[in-house]
Amino acid sequence: MKQWLRLCGFLLVGLFLLVGCQQDGQWYATTIKSDPDWQHGQLENGMKYHLYQKDDEAVELRFVVHAGSAQENEQQHGYAHFLEHMSFKDTTQLGQQDVWQFFERLGLSAGADINAYTSYNQTWYQLTLPDSTDLPTAFTWFRDVADGMLLKPEQVDSEIGAVMGEYRLRLPQERSIYSQVEARLRADNTSYHEVLGTKQSIQSVTPAALKDYYQRWYFPANTELVVVGDFDATTIEAQIAQHFSSWLGQGQKVANIEPIQLPSQKAHALVAPEGTESALIIVKPLGEAQRLTYGDQFRSLEVDLLNHLIQARLLDRSIALASNASYVEAYADTFEGQKFSALAVGFKEKHRAEVQDFVAKELANLRDHGIGQAELAAAMASYQTNLKNHAENWKADDSWVITDSMFTSLFEPRTLMSEAEHKAVLVRFVAEMDQARVNKSLKQQLTQLLDQQATYYFMAYTKAEQSQQLAQDVQLFTQSLAKSGHALMLAKTVSVFPTPARKGKILSEQQVDDTTWVWQLSNGVEVWFQQMPETKQNAYMNWAVKAGRSQLDPALYPASELAFETLYRSGFAGLDVAAIEKVFSANNTLLTPYLNDYDNGLSIATQHDNLPFAMSALHHVLTEGKVDPVQLKQVKKQYVEDRAEYERSPWGLVLKKVNDSLIARGTFYNIWPSKTFAGVTDNDVQQVYQDLFQQQHHNRLVIVGDLQPEDITPLLRQYVANIPLAANEHERSAVVELNKAPQVLELPVSNEKSVGYLLFLSNPVSDETKVLATDVMAQDMLLRIVNQRAFQLLRGQYGLSYAPSIIGDIPDSGAYSSVIVSLNIDKKDLAKSKQAVAELLKGVQQEGITQQERDTAAKQLALDLKPMAKNGAETARFMGRYLLHGYDVEAVKNPQRFIDKVTVEVLNQQASSLMGKQSYTIEATILPKG
Repeated sequence: MKQWLRLCGFLLVGLFLLVGCQQDGQWYATTIKSDPDWQHGQLENGMKYHLYQKDDEAVELRFVVHAGSAQENEQQHGYAHFLEHMSFKDTTQLGQQDVWQFFERLGLSAGADINAYTSYNQTWYQLTLPDSTDLPTAFTWFRDVADGMLLKPEQVDSEIGAVMGEYRLRLPQERSIYSQVEARLRADNTSYHEVLGTKQSIQSVTPAALKDYYQRWYFPANTELVVVGDFDATTIEAQIAQHFSSWLGQGQKVANIEPIQLPSQKAHALVAPEGTESALIIVKPLGEAQRLTYGDQFRSLEVDLLNHLIQARLLDRSIALASNASYVEAYADTFEGQKFSALAVGFKEKHRAEVQDFVAKELANLRDHGIGQAELAAAMASYQTNLKNHAENWKADDSWVITDSMFTSLFEPRTLMSEAEHKAVLVRFVAEMDQARVNKSLKQQLTQLLDQQATYYFMAYTKAEQSQQLAQDVQLFTQSLAKSGHALMLAKTVSVFPTPARKGKILSEQQVDDTTWVWQLSNGVEVWFQQMPETKQNAYMNWAVKAGRSQLDPALYPASELAFETLYRSGFAGLDVAAIEKVFSANNTLLTPYLNDYDNGLSIATQHDNLPFAMSALHHVLTEGKVDPVQLKQVKKQYVEDRAEYERSPWGLVLKKVNDSLIARGTFYNIWPSKTFAGVTDNDVQQVYQDLFQQQHHNRLVIVGDLQPEDITPLLRQYVANIPLAANEHERSAVVELNKAPQVLELPVSNEKSVGYLLFLSNPVSDETKVLATDVMAQDMLLRIVNQRAFQLLRGQYGLSYAPSIIGDIPDSGAYSSVIVSLNIDKKDLAKSKQAVAELLKGVQQEGITQQERDTAAKQLALDLKPMAKNGAETARFMGRYLLHGYDVEAVKNPQRFIDKVTVEVLNQQASSLMGKQSYTIEATILPKG
């Protein structure tokens, strides 16, 4: 009887396991249902559209043509891309006007709000509108893109220069290692050719040839329209029909673009650009990129988690073992229809053997013995928090994010999930990702790296001749990886910070307005709290100190460049950096330090539930920083090597020469030679920490969140008011004297065939100059205006440069300002480019800014600042900045009022101050070597 019962029990257990496996299989195979929040439609002519309503959001639009370089024949290379350029020229309905300028007058910014792109199998045109008011205008342009480009011969000819400029910029002689990896992955696809075309095809393009491609591939059934944002669905469907129903073009149906065929060769040698590091990049193909079932979504989450754990382990061990790895990145990516998991590690070439052996051994340890419970808890915290706040997070996605998800689904086998289904997969993921499951998946993924027929190894060397050692390097790496790993001493729990024994005092509290409070603390800290319901469960802080490198003893300038990395690696509160990373991850808190010339601080992002932890972390960072000599030694070693390599690089040589030519007296802006940093001591770095973090420098703490003042006051007493801050007894200011004589530099240091042209316009800033919030707004608007003029003149009219750029280097409370004109040009156009830049400056200096330009820039700035009203992180950062430097903090909450104060006269005053004839000038021409 007992035996029968035991047998029956075994049968029942087996049955349950079988049913469980079947149910698991069925769940993973569940087909994702399309998100019902999307509205899909199709016009009678075949054009499809996809609409998603999102209240109080900007309106994102994408007009997508399912044709790119893959549809070009042998005589059309680059035509898909060239045609995209012509969409901004004269068109049927918008007429004879520059499309860029047309939309800029509506307040849109070229590049950010209006742009277009071409890829292997698609071309798309995009607009970001602040609201639905100008939707008819957007549809008018899209319709012109569809069949209204005029392709005038003179405009095609004038655009050749701009397209050649993009060719020089996008396809330099020295490609980045990641660009080289992509090229190698495409190598076996004979149908693939460069999207930009060839120099010959670009320079010989004709209107008739472009028209042939245009009429063949731009037809309704080959296009889709995506619109996301705050609009009326009934109205917009009528508008779409009104603008596009009469489009009756027909063309050849585009064949489905299959994912690329991966190369048969698995090991590849690359050459890193001069001045950059060597690298090991391991790429593991994961199959066709698709997200059609619950299993697909689950696996996507799992791949991301595994990569996070691999990267975190390698970073932790790199610091613990003082490895010479300079960076570690593990990530998933999609490329031409294929999904990959990749690991990239950078290092100096002389450390290749040591770093590759380190990576192999640590991956073997992870493969054979897995992660610890503390590592998993830290990594899973973000998933658990996302699950807890899932509905809120889902609603928080802005129109750009939502648009991007639909856009991706148009070119990959992907069904967009509803919030309910997304949550259902996340619930199961969080439940199943225990230590045993994760370690099993890690073992499987890392074991596959030994299969050299299924894994790609890319070795980036600093010199071409070093590529001969590729086979040996791959063999040595895989041999080391194949060896058994050893178990590490891993923490089982996440550490915690001790609570300070003594509390501080709040001296006063003031309510400034309905949403703003200010506290004065006993240690001199001023705390500002901005109530912002839009942050939901998130909270943000900015610890802002008006003391940067300029406040230091000049002897400490080199140490300041090493301080943050050394202090981070040294740990605090009795914890090493690995433990600190885990405790921050487990508490969903991100702390980012910054050090500028005239201020420093900490930006903190956390959640309501973790605000006590974030405050505690702030306290310990500011009170318990101690330099670990071992870590300083490693930081110095890497920094000296990095600086020495940079000094030899083309850009290092250029910037050193420009800096030496600009500064006549003073060491503050010195570009210190690499050997200087070898002499930095533990005491030097500790002194930098004390001078910047542990002294009174008008310290401010800004807190932004959906909180009440009474939630904050106990935390201020417990963690902030008790931070000891010594009196600042040495108010210093940097000594800087500019060279007044004009400088002309010719620097034959480039590895490129193109020429770089830089013009620096610098002006000293008096200590007595009072800069207002209105001035800050005016400087931003001026740079927009001058950039628009440069675009129209240097690219549009003369076709000299694809992306002429006017850059403002105007530091808060700084000793001098610089405005930099930057061009990438053909060598034969150097003299013409200099004349064009002189014409640009003459227009600014003599003719001044027009009212229309002022109004356009004002609209653009107002639209760019509008999202800050809902962005807690940006609000905290800007409030900290404005409070430190004496700008009216009201400008952060109500920027429009200050923008309105910027008149044409104010702009012309700024133009005279920043770019006037009195400016000290340096003209630098960066020429090819030899």
